[in-house]
Amino acid sequence: MAETERDTGNSSRYADYIESARARIDFADIEGVVEWKLGEIEKLSAALHAVRAERDDWSSLVVEGLTRAASLADWRASYWLKQWFESGTAEALSALSALWSHEPLSAGDRIRGFFDIAADSDTRVARKGTGLRPVSVLLMALGTDYPAYKARQFNKAIQVTGHPPLPTGADEATRYEHALEFLDRLIDSSDRMPNDRNEAESILWLMNEAAKDDEPSNGDSSMEEPTNGKSPDVEALPGKAWVIRGGRAGEFEDHNFMHSQAVVSLGSRPDVRHASSRQDLEKRMLEVFPDLEDMNIPDAARQLWMLRSEVGVGDIVVQPRKGTSLDALGVVTSEYFYRESEEPRAHHAVEVDWRRTDSPRSAVLGDLRKSLDRPPTIFEITANDSVWRLQQLMSTGRDPGPRPGHAGSVGGRTASGSLDELAEELLWDVEHLRKIETLLRLKRQVIFQGPPGTGKTYAARKLAECLSGSPDRVSIVQFHPSYAYEDFVQGFRPALADGRHGFTLADGPLLRMAKQARENPDETHVLVIDEINRGNLSKVFGELYFLLEYRNEELRLQYSDEPFSLPENVWIIGTMNTADRSIALVDLALRRRFHFVGFHPDTPPVKGLLHAWIAEHASGMEWVAEVVDLANERLSERHAAIGPSYFMIEGLDDASVSLIWEHNVLPYVEEQLYGEGERFGGFALDRLRGSLARKAASVHDGSEAEPTTDGVAEARAAVADAEETAGADPADDESRQA
Repeated sequence: MAETERDTGNSSRYADYIESARARIDFADIEGVVEWKLGEIEKLSAALHAVRAERDDWSSLVVEGLTRAASLADWRASYWLKQWFESGTAEALSALSALWSHEPLSAGDRIRGFFDIAADSDTRVARKGTGLRPVSVLLMALGTDYPAYKARQFNKAIQVTGHPPLPTGADEATRYEHALEFLDRLIDSSDRMPNDRNEAESILWLMNEAAKDDEPSNGDSSMEEPTNGKSPDVEALPGKAWVIRGGRAGEFEDHNFMHSQAVVSLGSRPDVRHASSRQDLEKRMLEVFPDLEDMNIPDAARQLWMLRSEVGVGDIVVQPRKGTSLDALGVVTSEYFYRESEEPRAHHAVEVDWRRTDSPRSAVLGDLRKSLDRPPTIFEITANDSVWRLQQLMSTGRDPGPRPGHAGSVGGRTASGSLDELAEELLWDVEHLRKIETLLRLKRQVIFQGPPGTGKTYAARKLAECLSGSPDRVSIVQFHPSYAYEDFVQGFRPALADGRHGFTLADGPLLRMAKQARENPDETHVLVIDEINRGNLSKVFGELYFLLEYRNEELRLQYSDEPFSLPENVWIIGTMNTADRSIALVDLALRRRFHFVGFHPDTPPVKGLLHAWIAEHASGMEWVAEVVDLANERLSERHAAIGPSYFMIEGLDDASVSLIWEHNVLPYVEEQLYGEGERFGGFALDRLRGSLARKAASVHDGSEAEPTTDGVAEARAAVADAEETAGADPADDESRQA
């Protein structure tokens, strides 16, 4: 009777553990963890078949399987094991054959067979306590009855339930069989989940992730790998999250997974381990690459400096898989290091413990998914509670969304990193954004002015979302000649009431935003007015001219007896096309109430933007930016210059450039040069490319001196015109004369 009571009490403790797990973790997450592990089993089975058939590729498949299951195997414990398998020795193959034997052996016998052979080799994998975890991952290839073993999660659960402890001096086989016995007791204690060892171990996995402060076990991960600045504490809570792409075309993805690294492909950029600052790094890069376009160096230096000084041990890394809807996720396990003798363009790296290599993008919620789609090679992810959410995604395969009270304050970004992140997306220097923010704080209204195609509207919308913290606090209107006060501020609208036609007083976008701002006084609300100069401004704004300047004053509006004031937390960003002749209609009263920010191709932030974008997205098309620069020199009118946005499209190639030039750029230039047909002929795409080719050849021969006066643009245009006239087809001359 006493024995029965004791068994009942023990069973109750296992059941209590399962119930406590239900209270602490979401059991719906177990399905995601199980599916993930089933995926790892499927990948490892390919290695198992290769070993059993003694195929030549067994070594690479085993190493790949361990690498892809890095979150289960642990990089420290599996490092020497992978080194042994990579050697391809007969002993390594024999050990795996014992582990994956066709014979109906127990799990313990399989593990003993493996380590008996390993003990006779010169590898360190036989050292007690260091190899069981990755070997248990290899056992997973046999099916769900062989779960992965992680000492920390088993030891804690065994202690809580009072399960009999391990005998002193237990070997790896005994430890693993002890863990299986414990999982079986958990299964027997519940008539619901868990139903098998895979589900039971997944509960332990999630409980361990939910209790990161638990004491680590002795010995499970004591193996030390030769360091590159590695920290032994890869279980620490991550501080930041980063996207680090595996090359422009995904060319480094396999390398990253096979070698547990994240390589930043920034060409043959110099060793930056001793750079003292980002400015010092830029200087070093200019010294090494004096012929590199100046506008590309700051962006390359900024990204390389992130890897060098900002990416830290314990941070999360997301690597979008090129050409797929999958992401790889891992944890940084080393500081930046420089690889002198490795493949060109892949010198700069950090070590990464890749936890998942095929996480579907659909598992990520919209706000976080959007933040992963930005173009730079490396950037920080600062979306709503992103670090915690990505950690959950690695553990469970599911993005749970931000925790209550942890949502970021910048609509997909946290406030602290918002402008920096936006600068990376826009390929701007962040100082330009900070200056605009300062101007908005001073007057609360600015106008972006410049020729078409310079990104004014795009930048206005992005900055509005960034500063307001949410798209819900941004409103966009476009002015046009028929737009009136009644549309913008307040006016009567046709309405149907009681079956009769009539009119009702309706608020326009300005009053609606003002009301919203008063209801949320701690939030910034931004009104974007596109093409602001195309409306009759004095008619549209009316008495608002006064309120734009005197925010604390009240006025009675044209259609209301109620006093109205414009809240301080309503900001206005307008855009103005300087090539549009209606710019002359912007009166001085309005100009005095707005700060104006220039968007011109010859000054930052637009200067060099197309060069930087092409370097990031369309390698090999650099000539396009040079052609646009030359065309703008020949136009010699900055307010009517050709903007870069025409060419910032996906899949940019020679054919698309020709179409854009013929059907967008040339009609625009022809309008600007109306009546100057002979000058217009110099803007043909082939002529501009030919002029650049001749100039490059003359520079190569050392026959062209660089102009140094203020008339650089005029001098270049004159030289180019002379070159084209001299080299033109006689038929072209006859056509012009005709």
